[in-house]
Amino acid sequence: MPAKSPAEQLKEWTDKLVADQSQNADLSKEIDRLKNQIADLSKTISDMDQKKQAWATSAQAATQQQAALQTYVKTKTTMLEATVADPKKIKDAKDQAMKGLSDLQDALDKANAAVAGKQADWAKAKAAAVDAASSYSAYAGLAAANDAILKDLASVRDKADTEGAANNVARMYFLVLVMSDLLHKLNLPAPDAYATELSSRASALSAASENEKLAKIAADKAAADAAQAQKMLDDARASWRQKALDSIAAGGAAAQPAPAAPAQPPAAPAQPPAAPAQPPAGPGPAQAVPGQAQAAPAEHPAAPVAAAPHA
Repeated sequence: MPAKSPAEQLKEWTDKLVADQSQNADLSKEIDRLKNQIADLSKTISDMDQKKQAWATSAQAATQQQAALQTYVKTKTTMLEATVADPKKIKDAKDQAMKGLSDLQDALDKANAAVAGKQADWAKAKAAAVDAASSYSAYAGLAAANDAILKDLASVRDKADTEGAANNVARMYFLVLVMSDLLHKLNLPAPDAYATELSSRASALSAASENEKLAKIAADKAAADAAQAQKMLDDARASWRQKALDSIAAGGAAAQPAPAAPAQPPAAPAQPPAAPAQPPAGPGPAQAVPGQAQAAPAEHPAAPVAAAPHA
């Protein structure tokens, strides 16, 4: 095998150096990429370890508080349901407040969905407006485009003639083929046809521009509605408990039965009937003198003494 010339050897070594350098550059990029991935993953693992340790402490404390609060709720619920005059009314007030929050959340979800839809509509309208503008501009500049093609054709023709004069028929044939392609790019409608098409594209551009403006207005309104819905939900979340409390009258305990009255003492016996009035009589018996014995009344009245007969 003949020895390589110095020039050939230099080229070989130069090519090998370029190839090795290219490989080394690619390898260096790969090494840097792996280093960055390792650093990112190491940071993630360290962060996970910290989060797991913090979670163990936090979860233990939260579990203890949860148990204490569950006991509180269970005890107080039993006591208050036996005390409150109308527990169902209070539950209904809470449920109604929660339903209000749920309704606001539903309204926000619908508003956000509307934003996404209106943004998509606006994007389509913008794309249509861009296409319509490009279409109109291209047709409006049709004369300038044709002029550029004609100038290119003239230049290629000159080169083809030069190659033909030099008897380079293959090259001339190539340039003639290029000219054929350029000729097909010319667009030369009749003046009336041009005016009609230009008017049509102008109308399409006007309609597309108007649609884009209306779509943007609708998208902006949807975004404003979503922002308002978010604000209403945030305000309701911040105040629903207090509003529900304010709707409940203070107190609220069930009425307690009145204590039983103490037993009444027995009623006094009825008074005996009054003695009948004494009929009027002669002088009454002598009044008893204190300290003197009173003669007992005779059991039978004395018989009258008969008068003695005359002799």
